[in-house]
Amino acid sequence: MNRSFKRCSLALVFLSCAVSSVGYTENASIQIMDMKTAQNIDEKYRPVNPTAAFTADTSKVYCWFKWKEAQVNSQISSQWTYLTENIPILDYKIAIPRREGAGGGALSMPEGKTLPAGEYEVTLKNDKGAALRSLKFKVK
Repeated sequence: MNRSFKRCSLALVFLSCAVSSVGYTENASIQIMDMKTAQNIDEKYRPVNPTAAFTADTSKVYCWFKWKEAQVNSQISSQWTYLTENIPILDYKIAIPRREGAGGGALSMPEGKTLPAGEYEVTLKNDKGAALRSLKFKVK
């Protein structure tokens, strides 16, 4: 197992489209129309500097996505994997507040730490656990 992951716990940075306090509903029919990894996501939920290749000094990778056909107040899961050593890193829920929209989340290292070099994958899954869309990216 990579020592960087043993020594540093990954912190989750969640960019919510809007988290609702209303109960969540099933969301098996959501469609992910577009998905990108990027250096940031702006205040209008758009990807900033989309890329699939990040530099060695990267401490945060954002996953932006656009959806439609969602049930209002539902959730999907975001799973991040370090493919180089086949290590699951994060698995968290993302609130889907409306039928169509855009938003995202991020994989983030603690302050002063960077992501280990290698290949990664982020997969969005519906409430039934079925993969909706996946992206691979690299840290050099």
